[in-house]
Amino acid sequence: MIPHHPFNDDLQSALDSDQAYALLPSGSWMEGGCTLLATALQQLIPNSQLYSVGRLGEGIPDHTVLCVDIEGEPYYIDYDGLHTGYEMRLKVNHEWNIKNPTMELADQTLLDSHGMTDYCRSAPALAKIISAQIGPIDSERLSPAWSEEHTETHAPS
Repeated sequence: MIPHHPFNDDLQSALDSDQAYALLPSGSWMEGGCTLLATALQQLIPNSQLYSVGRLGEGIPDHTVLCVDIEGEPYYIDYDGLHTGYEMRLKVNHEWNIKNPTMELADQTLLDSHGMTDYCRSAPALAKIISAQIGPIDSERLSPAWSEEHTETHAPS
């Protein structure tokens, strides 16, 4: 995760509100609410795309994130904030004990078949809550340069 990035703290604050949690009937933003969150953020961030992370070779999308282009590089957003692709795969590996997780553009049919879009009808309401609490989200706002410790973790060469 991009350490100490102001966007990460702002997003978590908005998502930890009672208003936001009221839209999530069960689970958390990392277990059951990831697709709702990514779908809501997609409404707020132009030119972004939903990505699945996990055991995709087995047809299992374990996690949904939003991919955004920042200064020509892809970054991925979930409840914890901004991540490089390497950081996201490492996170999924550690948190869910998934060896060699893969990432690819989300397949809506696959997400539907795994029940991952069940809460997405609440995405416009969640987007409104996030927008009201943290304001506009653009590439300038998401730039890694805003990080207190501007260090990114990329895959080893």
